[in-house]
Amino acid sequence: MASVGELMQKHAVGVAATAKVSNAVRLMKAAHVSLMPVVEGGRLVGLVTKEVASISGNSTRLVSEVMLKPDLFVEEGMNIEAAADLMIRRHASRVPVINNRNQMLFLGIVTASDIVKEMKK
Repeated sequence: MASVGELMQKHAVGVAATAKVSNAVRLMKAAHVSLMPVVEGGRLVGLVTKEVASISGNSTRLVSEVMLKPDLFVEEGMNIEAAADLMIRRHASRVPVINNRNQMLFLGIVTASDIVKEMKK
């Protein structure tokens, strides 16, 4: 069975913690996503959701003020069955992929459809 690192979308978009919430909302709308990684220096430092960003509105608030702790992610070496189980438990359709829990380097995104396509092979 494939690993998450083999399936992930490597050129995924993230947003900086210093960006305005309104910029994060625009990025999420353009990418048609409801969850976006917050990345600083290549590291995953948080997550911003469409719901949280919408509540904050188009204010001048920074992403760092509204982002959630990065507690939803998978490691690149994780097998896709374990990733699928995590995504089902957390009701997530997409999750950030990191290298490991110590460094938290953001590598990409894996989606539920990526995993389903692989499992159907």
